[in-house]
Amino acid sequence: MQLLTIDSREVAGRPGLLLPDGWILDLRAAESTLSQAQWRPQSVISILVAGEAGRERAQALLDGAVDPARRAELKQAGALLPFAGTALMTPLRRPGLMLVADSRVTGPDEPRPAAYIKGPGTATADGSTVMLPALPEARIHARAMPAVVLSRPLFRVDAAAAAEAIGAWTLVIDISLAEPAADADAASWRRYLDSKQFPGAFPCGPALITQDEFLAVDRIAVGLAVNGVAGDSGELVLGEVPALLAALSRRYGFRPGDLVAFADAGAGGSAGRPLCAGDQLLATLDDRLRLAVSLQSRPPR
Repeated sequence: MQLLTIDSREVAGRPGLLLPDGWILDLRAAESTLSQAQWRPQSVISILVAGEAGRERAQALLDGAVDPARRAELKQAGALLPFAGTALMTPLRRPGLMLVADSRVTGPDEPRPAAYIKGPGTATADGSTVMLPALPEARIHARAMPAVVLSRPLFRVDAAAAAEAIGAWTLVIDISLAEPAADADAASWRRYLDSKQFPGAFPCGPALITQDEFLAVDRIAVGLAVNGVAGDSGELVLGEVPALLAALSRRYGFRPGDLVAFADAGAGGSAGRPLCAGDQLLATLDDRLRLAVSLQSRPPR
């Protein structure tokens, strides 16, 4: 199941579900067609927080939208929208903690992933134009990464509890200066981390895919193309994720709706060439998600 947030006059957007034929069911607009007893989710995160019951209720709404008579009623109410041409927000309209972690296991007994935080203002939606700031050295690179979205609080838990907290998966692109050499001075590393915080530096989406879609999947692949030219690819073994989340939970307190992306499972593009204004980025997660943004220079003040 794919969950979307539709751009609208409401600050938080409107929750939506992607139908198999590519149409979007606008859950807020569909409220007028629901009975008083039917469930009305207020956001995509509320669906995840409700767990299996939330997925079952959302699936019932999807199944109903396939029925021809019901479909006609939904279209009349303006609750069915074509995917092409419908403006979307980031799936997490009001993101909380967004963490990018190194998914490698480095300790003999447990994973000890390094991590950095992306500010909420860095998130932007599929189809956005990212305005590149005038960064030092102007060597801007991008990396596409798989990311989990949590449906339960996590703090100092074991791997089993962490696995139960995975609500959905999505796709992100981290845009920043190129990573310094390992022996670079502290100032270079500070510039690198600071460069990750400009508005639009973290495209996300276009949808959240619920965890039940991945129960029979061993690994997922991520790719990034720049101007139609594919770069390298990345792969994440899903069985390793619960232990990584458990390790992170010893250092961070997570809430439902928080996001964790896995950096070294990602993919780079542009064959080492720095990115520049006019470049078009297309990230993919298997054949499930496609996240596209364009780059432009921020005009001088």
